[in-house]
Amino acid sequence: GWWYEGSGIYRNVNLFVSESIYFKPRKTFVRTNMEGNVNADAVLVNDTSEAIEKTVLAQIIDKSGKIVAESSANVTVEAYEESFFNVKMKVDSPELWNIDEPNLYTFRITVSDEVEDTTVGFRSFRFDADKGFFLNGKHIKLRGACVHQDFGGVGIALTDNLQYYKIKKLKEMGCNAYRSSHHAPSPILLNACDELGML
Repeated sequence: GWWYEGSGIYRNVNLFVSESIYFKPRKTFVRTNMEGNVNADAVLVNDTSEAIEKTVLAQIIDKSGKIVAESSANVTVEAYEESFFNVKMKVDSPELWNIDEPNLYTFRITVSDEVEDTTVGFRSFRFDADKGFFLNGKHIKLRGACVHQDFGGVGIALTDNLQYYKIKKLKEMGCNAYRSSHHAPSPILLNACDELGML
């Protein structure tokens, strides 16, 4: 199989179900640095007929499930409106994300019964015109591949486990960087790269 088999839906379809007060999907952005600073933006939506004032709890949770940082924000939202808010916190001595040890944390925000989790890592990167790429201050040669989104037998309708399989195989071949060819990478592919240590 190659590219066009099946047509139709070839990526995950999600139905968002929420309470009347909820976090706007795909509007949470988390920025981190090597020193453990966390700066997060999100949007709280009020689909009720009355203004609300809520306390949003934000937490950073490590891979063992331990809460390693916590903060809160008081958010007021008018009826049938949405409100942007920001939280800041610090993780002491974070385990850095890198290609050999892809350490990840969970950023969790909670309001009433609504909970949203976002996967985050702590790392720095830069490009130098003369010396190349640096990850966490260490020079790394990028050894990448430009990869189509298809897979034999399923065309472009890849299951989640096939996305992970492809990244694992590329790592076994010596790749540390992935470039998607004609397509925007799927969220599952990006998760696989984050979890397996692929740039």
